[in-house]
Amino acid sequence: MKVEQGLSTRLYREFVLQAIYITLAVVLGVFAVSFVVEDVLIKQALKGEAEFYWKTVTKRPDLALPETRNMISYRDTQGAPVPEHLQNLEPGFHQVSQPAKALAYITGSSNDRLYLVFDSGGVNYLVTWFGLVPLALVLVVIYLSLYQAYRVSR
Repeated sequence: MKVEQGLSTRLYREFVLQAIYITLAVVLGVFAVSFVVEDVLIKQALKGEAEFYWKTVTKRPDLALPETRNMISYRDTQGAPVPEHLQNLEPGFHQVSQPAKALAYITGSSNDRLYLVFDSGGVNYLVTWFGLVPLALVLVVIYLSLYQAYRVSR
């Protein structure tokens, strides 16, 4: 009896450890995906958009500012006035709170800057639904299979 109880206790401990390791791996994976999406893909897309705009506007000075569902643009010398919370920012990337959780990329010279403001809240929503939900389902399947293996071994 004592051998069975010792084996059962060890198997239960291993089951719990496996569940903890799998959970940690999934959580770290989601954070890594979020980092890659926000800090690499979005920043590269904004840089590419700005480079394309500056290259094209030299050939077509009447070119409209880039604008999409998730991005709005401002320019010192064209279009709507630059919002006050963006005016004093240096060139480069900045986290801004208007719209809620946005990434701003500022490029150009001191008297003619292009401001690209990307609403990253939508991306975080997509990462959650297309990242966390499938991973949660995978976790449930793994946990159920581990639990079934534990029950069979008893």
